[in-house]
Amino acid sequence: MHIKEIQRPRSAEPDARRLFAVWPSSVRQRPRQRPSPSIDVHDGDLLRALCQSAFGGASSACTHKTDVFVTSKFAPPPSIVLTAEGRPIAALQEANAMTALRSSQLEVLLEGEWHRFNATLDETALTLAPVDEGPGGDDWGTTEKRTVRVVKNEGSGLGISIKGGRDNNMPILISKIFKNMAADLTGQLFVGDAILAVNGESLVDASHDEAVRALKKAGRIVDLQVRYMRDIYMSKDSIFGRIQWDEDGIYQKDGAVRSIGLKLACVTRTSLEMEDIENRTFEIRSPSARYVLTFRGMNSVEADIWFENIHACADTLLTQALAQVNLMLGQNPQVRRMGWLAEQSVQHGVLVWKPVFAALTMNDLLFYDAVPLIKSEWANPKITRPLIATRVVQTTARTCPVISGLSDIISFTTRTGTQQGIRSHLFRVETHRELAAWVKFIVHCTYEACTETAQISAPCIWQNQQCELIFQLDKGISLVGQQTRQILWQYPFEVIRATGDDGQQFLWIDFGPPAGEQEMDLLGSPKPVVFILHSFLATKVYHLGLYA
Repeated sequence: MHIKEIQRPRSAEPDARRLFAVWPSSVRQRPRQRPSPSIDVHDGDLLRALCQSAFGGASSACTHKTDVFVTSKFAPPPSIVLTAEGRPIAALQEANAMTALRSSQLEVLLEGEWHRFNATLDETALTLAPVDEGPGGDDWGTTEKRTVRVVKNEGSGLGISIKGGRDNNMPILISKIFKNMAADLTGQLFVGDAILAVNGESLVDASHDEAVRALKKAGRIVDLQVRYMRDIYMSKDSIFGRIQWDEDGIYQKDGAVRSIGLKLACVTRTSLEMEDIENRTFEIRSPSARYVLTFRGMNSVEADIWFENIHACADTLLTQALAQVNLMLGQNPQVRRMGWLAEQSVQHGVLVWKPVFAALTMNDLLFYDAVPLIKSEWANPKITRPLIATRVVQTTARTCPVISGLSDIISFTTRTGTQQGIRSHLFRVETHRELAAWVKFIVHCTYEACTETAQISAPCIWQNQQCELIFQLDKGISLVGQQTRQILWQYPFEVIRATGDDGQQFLWIDFGPPAGEQEMDLLGSPKPVVFILHSFLATKVYHLGLYA
């Protein structure tokens, strides 16, 4: 195997494999079995203990404990669908239930206001069309007439702006309400209210100018007869103009229908930006992460089914996009999996979920703020986590089983050893299938990265001698003098009893009698070396087939 030193540009996140690595060549995935329970190893034969389980890990500040697991196929809980479009569907197949909801009505949040559309989903896009309702309407449209008394302050007006009129073929509509002015203080007037009369004077057939004059001469106490009619009379072009999306992902048909492309879109069951007590909303975020559309169903069950359909379409399109990305990149690097995750972070002292686009290659886990579209963007991830120094240490299914329901948080945690210490990420996914896929791919790619790397070395000081600590997948651990290139000691992985570090620069490895414990000064953070050691051990176990 040809080994060469990798020269990488400096970044905020040092790459542990900068120490020593090999370029990837052909790789092969092995089938995995069912997950096995975790174990803790304090002393004794580390490799034998590892054989009881599979890959994972957690490292304490001093004594390293190998918490090992393998995830394979997490079976998602069966979806329980009660109704579709108001009709019982208990006797229907799940596929038929989903098809029934591929065309129904949804509300979209635009500039702080909910607008209702006829929504239709196909394999590539979600299409929105205006709801055509007459004056009768239903509980989503028009309302009963209301009379609201407004008392103006001295020297002030009503505090509203209006639009429409006979000359515009529209009723007189309230288009704006000014905060803390007379109309706003009533709490009974809303943008979208049609003014039918002022102090008994009808404005049903009034022009815009006639309505303005009627409002100005109404006096200090004004009785307004209004009806809420926003969804019926608001300009279709005006509404569609508020739907913003990436240019290559949105198109309009026949001037009255807007289609939103789902390719590389981020689909989440709950809003990442607003609270949803009723659990009726879901979000679609554009590939550039610049635009977000929040949708609301009539109830949580309908929102669940809409989400399942849209998410499934986006997932299928993601498979196609992955092939296109690898074609563009020329398989260098080869992207094994990519998609949107939500990462937990702290903003202004509050825990929030922030969307990140993740890509998994055979060597690295890469993170971007948006979907990279060209080679130069792919070459500049925001964060790079080398797989040989990264472990999946926790999943929702292992520590806190998810109760059935797609709205529950499904997550996994990764830890990476870097020159600045351990870096952890908590990621949220939307379905159990996503959780299983991400964990499986990360674990498998880590095995492949270790197999292709085969050997890493790190400079160190041992008993006042400048040395190189070398990990070889097939031979174990050895220490070589830098000047003489003589092997000072060498042990197979099987004899390791325990490892530990001080979190600063010292690493201890206990090989048991007669060698005992060896202490090395790694001249920097020991965490990359510790994590790589654990990855090599797990890969060794995987190759031996010693997993449950």
